[in-house]
Amino acid sequence: MATCTKCGRDVPAEEVVEHGGRTWCEDCLMDRLSPARACDPWAVHAAKDAGGRARTDELRGLEKRLHDLVQDRGEVPRADAPALLGEAAPRVERAFATLRHMELLRARRTPDGSAVYVLFRT
Repeated sequence: MATCTKCGRDVPAEEVVEHGGRTWCEDCLMDRLSPARACDPWAVHAAKDAGGRARTDELRGLEKRLHDLVQDRGEVPRADAPALLGEAAPRVERAFATLRHMELLRARRTPDGSAVYVLFRT
């Protein structure tokens, strides 16, 4: 076992990655090397099926849970989503980016400057 220098989790030896003189878990290294980007036109194009529409019936895992949460509530404050889903913020951001690329969710600014997740077609 080793400890990730970013998140502090104990990581099994076979999942430890050494990079830049630091010890990383796979999730933290992925966030470091490939941060989630919600605005990516090529990813939007690639995420659609041949008919030009994303399919919600193919969602799984965290993406499905986040989509269902927003669908049920109408909007979810970005800052509250990790706690509501019981997940780390970077994982929720990556799930949101995927759903944004699929044009299923988007973020909207509120008058106080915070962001809320809403369905894409609202």
